Amino acid sequence: MQQRLLDVWPPEVYQYNFLHVPYTKRQHRLTNYAIMCFKSASAAQAFFFSWDKQPFPSAQTAGVGTRRDTMQISVAALHGRDHNVLHARRLVPSETPHAPIVFDDHGSRVDFYSYHDRLLSTAGHGGS
Repeated sequence: MQQRLLDVWPPEVYQYNFLHVPYTKRQHRLTNYAIMCFKSASAAQAFFFSWDKQPFPSAQTAGVGTRRDTMQISVAALHGRDHNVLHARRLVPSETPHAPIVFDDHGSRVDFYSYHDRLLSTAGHGGS
């Protein structure tokens, strides 16, 4: 599912650095929402104006519902890639195919678990 979203919403076009479709253990399926962190407020705003209340393209083939379903985009309570990585790591088990997708400051995709560990080691040595 996350790969399908990457195909529809390329990070270099929409300027985000974190994408996650959480998995719910209770229901044994992916949720019907995604969490994204944008590099700037203007990038988030542009995404909102492009996609809010729009049907998801290829919804039927992506398994997201029907073409009648429209997206509802809202602001999350938790902001920023690093905050979301730290939060998601508490919820995402090791070695799951449902780990968030993370991009570094240069736009390169990085391993979620390695990025998380780097954040912790930097924080432990007084880094930001």
